[in-house]
Amino acid sequence: RLFPVSEASQPQIDQQLKFKLLNRFLRRLISLIKLGFKKNAGKGNAFNAAVKYNFNRIITGTSANFSIDYTKLVFSRGSLAGANNPAVSLGLNSVKINWQPGVQNRFNQYTDRAIILVCYEEPDQTVSLIRVITTLL
Repeated sequence: RLFPVSEASQPQIDQQLKFKLLNRFLRRLISLIKLGFKKNAGKGNAFNAAVKYNFNRIITGTSANFSIDYTKLVFSRGSLAGANNPAVSLGLNSVKINWQPGVQNRFNQYTDRAIILVCYEEPDQTVSLIRVITTLL
């Protein structure tokens, strides 16, 4: 038995547009997501867990004019606290990121490493940092 094909409703089209926008963006971060959502994947995979977590949090705008709010993006979830008093400053060809060290304990050491993602709104472009210079003052 064949069923008639119906046109997609506007809410369905909007959902498809949001999903496409988020998928396209997150695909460029796949290596970070595989690491950051590995423990939150459950029975699925890390990418699907990241899509599920971010879908209703980072997409803004109205019908056919959706965008991503990069400030709300989460590419890693875990039990550790975020940076203490983070600050970002821009140079001519650099980005400087600072934060205050927390009290050391078994979960927080001065030798810990951070993964930092810097996004900008140029469509379809991704910048990967190969070498990052760090100093501990």
